[in-house]
Amino acid sequence: MTFETREELIRRDSLEEGIEIGREEGKKQAIASMISKGLLTVTQGAEELGISEEELQRIVTCADPVTKEEQ
Repeated sequence: MTFETREELIRRDSLEEGIEIGREEGKKQAIASMISKGLLTVTQGAEELGISEEELQRIVTCADPVTKEEQ
């Protein structure tokens, strides 16, 4: 494997990792929005994301502009 080929593989892996992180963050924000609108419960959202209810509640609090202003 040449140096250039190795560098290209590293860049491609980094790009794919970045895309995956973006998808996960987008999913968290979408679920947080649904919870804020009353369409999902925190329990349902946490289950969907595979995280604790406490962790999801922190995400919802950070995603909700009204809650941010109250802090």
